[in-house]
Amino acid sequence: DARRNDLLWERDSAGQIKWLLGKPPASIVEWDGRLAPDVEQLNSRSAFEGMCRLYVGMTRAKCALYVLQHTNGNVSARSESGLTRDRLKETGSESEYALSTSPPVAALALYECGERDWFEQHEIKCSEFEVEGPDDSAGSKRPLSERLRAVCRPIQRRAPSGEENFQLRGGDLFTANREAGRDMGLLVHELFAAVEWFDGDVNALKRRWKSLGWDGHSGYEEAAKRVLACLEDRVIGAWFTQTDPVRIAWIERKFDMLHEGSWISGEPDRVILERDVSGAWKKAVILDFKTDSVSDETSLATKIRGYTSQLALYKSAVARLTGLDSAFIRSGLVFTDGALMSFVDAE
Repeated sequence: DARRNDLLWERDSAGQIKWLLGKPPASIVEWDGRLAPDVEQLNSRSAFEGMCRLYVGMTRAKCALYVLQHTNGNVSARSESGLTRDRLKETGSESEYALSTSPPVAALALYECGERDWFEQHEIKCSEFEVEGPDDSAGSKRPLSERLRAVCRPIQRRAPSGEENFQLRGGDLFTANREAGRDMGLLVHELFAAVEWFDGDVNALKRRWKSLGWDGHSGYEEAAKRVLACLEDRVIGAWFTQTDPVRIAWIERKFDMLHEGSWISGEPDRVILERDVSGAWKKAVILDFKTDSVSDETSLATKIRGYTSQLALYKSAVARLTGLDSAFIRSGLVFTDGALMSFVDAE
């Protein structure tokens, strides 16, 4: 990085930067004098890094190796070019190397190994995707950018939460109710995330929420009321209760996986896992919390259809992470507005 090579700095005994300064002009350094050692160190460091790059380049050669230096201009003895010439000049192999004939440009070959025309002896091989016929009757070819995209097609990144299949009217996008609903959803999820297991002690849970600072958020009372109603519900609360054998809860555990040609990134709200007597995973239940309003069976069925794709991706991820067959993984929706739970897949 050229900018890094123009920076002066000093570290303390712990290795921390004490001061940082852009390299001043040589006249300033000469006049002040105090920065001369730092500039000398910077030049040495720059030359060393340049020699490291040169080493990498020289050790990658397969058919031939040439060390060339431009014949015009003065070369600093401290530069990587000057150091290289100084070390190679004793070989007596310096010769002129024509870089081009029109216009004529020459360089000094400090070192050569191999034939200069080695590339003429090698057949150029093209990959199959590089050999294409015309795209249309006029004989035109696809632009290079399109060819590269076809060969190096990036993997599409998707989030399970973006798989919801609902129709949203444009007029609903920026309404106050939609924004309030979004805030309620975020707060409800945060309150649930603070609950690993619930033993029925409401006051202890509220103290925990308070210690995390959630009680000061707008809408906290309503969000807490919804979460507590779910935890105290017999069906939903069962998935927040420890059993024997001991359950394990994954709370908003992030994952990334390649699935059917896409890169999937997500974090299911809650996954409850159980082991068998040997310690292997036996079954898993995925819960996803929703703050949508469900008024009747028709609206419930609509919501379930809309979230099925999202839960299917979560199910694939849990299967990958645990090695469980999908038959032993269930996924359900918990609607906090009414404390209603519904499994998406059959028992």
